[in-house]
Amino acid sequence: MQFRLKMKNLEISAAHKLPDYDGKCKELHGHNYFAPALIVSGEKNEDTGMVVDFAKVKGILNEFDHDFINDYIVNPTLENIMEYWITKIEELGVKVIWFECYETGKCSCIYSIKDNQEYNASD
Repeated sequence: MQFRLKMKNLEISAAHKLPDYDGKCKELHGHNYFAPALIVSGEKNEDTGMVVDFAKVKGILNEFDHDFINDYIVNPTLENIMEYWITKIEELGVKVIWFECYETGKCSCIYSIKDNQEYNASD
C-alpha cells in the first residue's frame, strides 16, 4: 500500500558562500532556511509499521544546521542544497514528490515530480 507523508515547518540556520557568483553572495553570509512542506511517498515497512522515520528525514536537513554548507557542497545554491537533501532522503527508501524551501522570506525553490503540482502547506 502506497502512503504519502508530509512534514511541515522545517527550518535550519546555516552559512554559505557562492564561489562562482558575481555579486554579494560570493562572500560568507547566512540564511534561515524554511521548508513549509516536504511530502514523500512510499510503501509501509511491515517490520517497523512506518514508511520512513521522520527523525531520520529531519536529521538529514539538520546536518547543515548552524554549519558551513560549503563543507558539504562546493556550490551551495538553493537548488544544489535541495538536490543534496532529496538524494539523501530518497536513500531512506522513499520518493520525494514535493519539497519547497525558502532561502529568504521572499525567495524559494520548489521541487515537484509533476511540473504543475501544487500543495498547500497548511493542508
